[in-house]
Formats: sequence, C-alpha cells, structure tokens
Amino acid sequence: MDAPQQFQEPGFLSWRRTFPWLHLLRVPGITARIPILLVGFITSYLLVTIDVITLSITGSEHLPSFRELYYQWDQVFFEALSPNVTFYFWLQIVAGFSYSAYFWNLTFTLLVHLISGLLICRLAASIFTTGESTCLERSVIMSIQKFPSVFLSFLFPSLLIFFLGGLGYCCIASENIPQIGPWIAGILYAPAMLLFFLLIVFTLGVMLGWPLIIASLMIEDGDGFDAWSRSFDYIRSRLVSILFFFIICMGIGILIQTVVGELSQVTWNWLDRLVARVSGTTLVEVANRDHATFSEGASGFQNLWKTLWVCGVDGFLRSYYWVSVVGVYVLARYSVDRIPTTEFLVDDKKRPTT
Repeated sequence: MDAPQQFQEPGFLSWRRTFPWLHLLRVPGITARIPILLVGFITSYLLVTIDVITLSITGSEHLPSFRELYYQWDQVFFEALSPNVTFYFWLQIVAGFSYSAYFWNLTFTLLVHLISGLLICRLAASIFTTGESTCLERSVIMSIQKFPSVFLSFLFPSLLIFFLGGLGYCCIASENIPQIGPWIAGILYAPAMLLFFLLIVFTLGVMLGWPLIIASLMIEDGDGFDAWSRSFDYIRSRLVSILFFFIICMGIGILIQTVVGELSQVTWNWLDRLVARVSGTTLVEVANRDHATFSEGASGFQNLWKTLWVCGVDGFLRSYYWVSVVGVYVLARYSVDRIPTTEFLVDDKKRPTT
C-alpha cells in the first residue's frame, strides 16, 4: 500500500506563513469586494453632503492625478489619512488649543468615519482571516450595538489625558500661593515638564492608534476596555513596525486610486469630445468650460453622474484605509499575542469545527 502523499501547500501560503506581513498585499483585493466598496461610496457621498450643508462648498468634480501626487504629495497623503487628521483637528478644538468655525463639520465628518470604520472593519476582518464575508445586514446591526463601546473605549485615554494635564497645571498654578508660591512652582517645574511631555506623547499615541480600537471592537467582539487595552499594548510594543507597514500599504492604495483617477479623466475627455461632436460644439467652446454638455436640461444629470463617479473613486480610498487598519491589526495581534490570523468570530458565533 502506497504511503499517503505529503500535503503540499501553495507557494503563496508558504510565503505568507514565513513572512506574515505579506498578508497586507491582499488589502487591495479585499477592498475591491462589492459590500466594502459600497460602504466606501456611501461614506464619500455623505462627506460631500456634509461639506455642502455645513460649509456651502459645492466644488467641481475632482479626480486624483499623477501631477497632483507629484507636486502635492503631502496633501494627498494627509487626505488619505482623513480619519486621523480629522480627529487631530477636532481634538485641538475640544482641548481649547485652537478655535475653528468648522467644528460641526469636523464633528459630523468624524462621526461618518467612525460608522464606516465599524462596518468596514467587520466586513474586512472576516474576509481577511477566514476568506468568507459576513452578512452586511448583520454587520450593520453589530456596528449599531458596538457604537456605545466606541465612546467607552475613548473614556479611559481621555481620563488619563485629563489627569496628566491636571497634575501639570497644578504644578504651575502653585505659583499663586502667597510668598512661597514662586519657589514651589520653580521646584515643581521639572515634574510639570515631565507630565506635559508624557501628555503630548500619549495624546499622539491616541491620535495615531485610535483606528485600532475600532478594529479591535469589531474583530474581538469585546468591550471598550478590552479594545483600548489591546490597542495600547500593540502601539506600545509594535509602534515602528505598525507605522512602517501601514504607510507602505497606504502608499500602494494612493497609487491605485491615482491610476483609476487618470483613467477616469481620459474617459471623461473622450466623452466630452464625443458629446461636442454630437451637439455641434467646437473644441474651443468645450475648453472654456469644465466639460461638454448635451443640453441645458441634461447638464444636471451629467453633473450628477460625474459626482457619483468621483464618490466611487474617492470611496475606494476611504474603504482602503480601514481595510489596511484591519490588516495591520490582525498581524500585530499575531505578532504580540500569537493568535492565528485565521481566528475570527463569524456572525457573532465561533466557526464550527469539523
């Protein structure tokens, strides 16, 4: 009787097992799933609507391009990190370090990012770990259930920030004590420096790592304290590797979106020339306008479809951001806690074993 043949795993599985961070190359394919793209599209459309309502900014249709990426790479990169950047400016206003008339715009924008993050993290985590997609309706229900836990998870770092800031302020405020106050404040100046230094470092950690809290809530199905403690542990022990691989992953996403934007612009230009030929408009007249139109009545529909197309292109990067967060979280989870990347709770129940 022949001996059973040895199990042969595919080459890419062997490479991923040897180099776990290669799993991040799956992020573009996972982002391209229809449910995740749909959530990203709705997110982008809601952000446009918020700008129109709160800032009265309508703007023209805008597509990413390689020219913009070359000359304004920093602006493009920070736009890709919109959840972190929005949280930073919102935190500055809440802490009283700056004043902005865009407070409600930032608040609603951050709220949209939170909701879309909960949904996409749940959908992406199941695909990333098990290869199976959870039900979109079930993910929506779970996101609603986990929404109070989001605020609970932010309660602990907020209390710590308030505690460090309060102690530092007391050290400086001791100067108001009659006669001996300046002497006490001078002695306590060194502890105040240390306290405010720790405050700044911890605040930067929260600003960079809060998306991991969202991923932890939807992957681990735990409470706010568990999500906060896990995220803090991963940031503390794997900060450099998390930032390094996340930046590389986001760079790939920006390049993909830019290629799609360039192809979309070529499509628009081709259609504008075709419309100009059909409607009898000269190319000079088309060049003096943003785009060619069939007629005054049809221009509204034309602008609508272009706006939806731009939201689709922009929505890809919105989804790509959260899928990257999930990928980095799962791999940091494996690196720190040695939890297999295939372990995940599907539809709120553990996968049945056979």
